Amino acid sequence: MGIATATIEMRAPEEHRERLHEIVKAASMVMLLARGAGRPGGGAGCDAIDGRPMALVRTDDDTTMYVTTSLDAGQVGELERDPRVTVVVPGAGYALFIAEAQVSRDRRLLDDLWRASWNQWFRRKSDPSITIIVLSPIEGSYWEAKDRHSYVYRLASLHASRDHYSDGIPIEVDAPRYRG
Repeated sequence: MGIATATIEMRAPEEHRERLHEIVKAASMVMLLARGAGRPGGGAGCDAIDGRPMALVRTDDDTTMYVTTSLDAGQVGELERDPRVTVVVPGAGYALFIAEAQVSRDRRLLDDLWRASWNQWFRRKSDPSITIIVLSPIEGSYWEAKDRHSYVYRLASLHASRDHYSDGIPIEVDAPRYRG
């Protein structure tokens, strides 16, 4: 009886980052999941997660995503109070990001990103409900068959936890402790 051997393929973190970037670049829509935003009865303190599809209009080299949607003042306020979101990127490969959302009111950015196809959702470019949300990735994951691969873009302060993971391996983070 022979001894079975297995080869485990280890990839460099940069390969995971590149694969995530390819998946995002190939997408035209994302699903943004946020706590309470846009949900009837949602609001500050609401634990319900709500999602909405958004047009992905630009992806930077560092995989920062720019999405557009229509948000009312309450929804914008929710994202400003709790900017940590989950972004699902469907397509040929599936990706999932934990990101920080920043609502941009920069009209020059809107002018740069504007597309005539948006006229089906907005009356005009000056429509005040048009919102550009800049999504800065904190961590991203994608799947190949049953295997999940992750890449940590940056460490972010986590209010409730000091546990950080990369490809399922704990990363020790020396976060300042509150001394009250």
